[in-house]
Amino acid sequence: MGIVVMSLGVLMRTQRADLGRRADALLDAAVALLVSGRSSRIRIEDVAARAGVGKGTVYLHWAGRDQLLLAVGAREAASMLDVVVDAVRAEPTEAAPHRYLRRHFLEAMRRPVLAVLFGASDRDAFARERERSELLRSKGIAAREYLGVLAEHRLLRAGIDLADVDYGIQAVAYGFFASEPLQPGRTLEYRADQLAGVVRRAYEPAEAPAAERYLAAAPEVVAAFTKLADAFRRTAYGPAADLEEGHPMADITGIHHIGLIVRDMDAALNAYRRLGFHVGPPAFPALPRTPGEPPEPVGAGNTHADFPRSFIELLALAPERNRLPADAVLVPLSVPDDQLDATRAVITRTVANLAARLDVAEGAHILVFATRDADATAARWEAEGIGHSGVRAAQRPLATAEGTVLADVRFLDVDETAGMVPEGRVGVAEDAPAELLDAQQGLVHPNGATGLAEVVICLEDSRFRSAVERYERYLDRSPSLEKRTAAFDLGASRVTLTTPAGLAERLPGEVPHAVPGLSACTVEVADLSLAEDHLRSEGVALRRSADGDLFIPGVEALGTSIMLRQSRR
Repeated sequence: MGIVVMSLGVLMRTQRADLGRRADALLDAAVALLVSGRSSRIRIEDVAARAGVGKGTVYLHWAGRDQLLLAVGAREAASMLDVVVDAVRAEPTEAAPHRYLRRHFLEAMRRPVLAVLFGASDRDAFARERERSELLRSKGIAAREYLGVLAEHRLLRAGIDLADVDYGIQAVAYGFFASEPLQPGRTLEYRADQLAGVVRRAYEPAEAPAAERYLAAAPEVVAAFTKLADAFRRTAYGPAADLEEGHPMADITGIHHIGLIVRDMDAALNAYRRLGFHVGPPAFPALPRTPGEPPEPVGAGNTHADFPRSFIELLALAPERNRLPADAVLVPLSVPDDQLDATRAVITRTVANLAARLDVAEGAHILVFATRDADATAARWEAEGIGHSGVRAAQRPLATAEGTVLADVRFLDVDETAGMVPEGRVGVAEDAPAELLDAQQGLVHPNGATGLAEVVICLEDSRFRSAVERYERYLDRSPSLEKRTAAFDLGASRVTLTTPAGLAERLPGEVPHAVPGLSACTVEVADLSLAEDHLRSEGVALRRSADGDLFIPGVEALGTSIMLRQSRR
């Protein structure tokens, strides 16, 4: 059976690689036509003919001409960023704004297809397509992360507003790209040097920073630019984006939510509200014992601390009706009478799993990753021999200006041992569309929390290696390894595997609530100093990590430590 599973995995990767090569051939054909004709007025049939395929083949990759043109430009942009990333890896001082922009300018100007794409004759249509993509959002996030890293390492002029730097650099660079007709005859190197000089004098320290600062900043700069390059590739390759050889794009995109199983919902609500999280009234499902009887609480109730793209769930086993929290909402489930016993049996099994984790310890026992496509994750897990629950559908209430919207969510769980892995419940969820998530309201927290940035899983030394291998298969990527930790980069977030000694080294004085277990998480906040002020005003005993970062110890946070990080978004 293992041989069959491995063969399926190899077959899927081979088929995906073929799609990636075909996409490249079509993009190459489009580039040749664009450059030879010096116009973006090309047709899908012209590209198909140049590539020697039928017109329908092009539509398998892109919906139309505008999307194809956008893909051509996105592939060039990803390639330019690869050059920048390689340069920063080889020489960290290349992360300086003036050196990065000089290199980027030269790369762009040496690619004639970009001049065609951004020509005045078709710029409006191209820009409209770009606005429908997520590229602008990805570019904005990357720019803020890049400038935030530079500011953190004192590589920008002191006291300068990062939003002003972002705008100024873009405006200056655009001017240099468009300046050639004003003074024709200037060499490309001359123009690049002038651009670099303007940026350096405007935004960088008068005295060149020590090389050590660039060395410290380089890994985060590389990470920001690599994420942006991947975003461009997703736009360029469409369905084949995760298939391009050397640049895999996994289906898993980040952390969807973590869940804390608690003994007393009232106490949990008070604890999290004291920590500055806005947590709404808990909802408990209800079913009658027998047809015709009044509904009573069943299963488990929950509530969320919601963020734009993630949330923290508090979950408690349903008590008797007279012991519900004062603000609890009872939600009767609509179940036909002939299915009542079966439904209660399913809920009983679920409760048994949750109760088993609660018997271990109160704290985080649920980790759900975000996926682009639940079906794709299910297929990949099957090919890798990972047992799972199958894709299931649910609805998630989202508060918007128009009222509460029930958004469709699709999810599946790893199902290796009675629906759990050693550290708890692990699964993935395909969330509501981005435009609906962006329309959410009521996400303001007194502590300024904006999202989950990391989950830390603590494992016995004897299980560490096998757990790393498991998560490599779950997430379809390799970790970075250092001392007692393995960190999986998920883009805007990460999951870190460590041992009790590794956790104690990072968070002095912390003892994991369960081993194996989800021992800590990192939450980004809009203003770290304001978050600290709020927590201290509530009498929360904050501590410092080995790196000097603030964290809320587990004893204050229902067993799972919360590290705080300044948001760069």
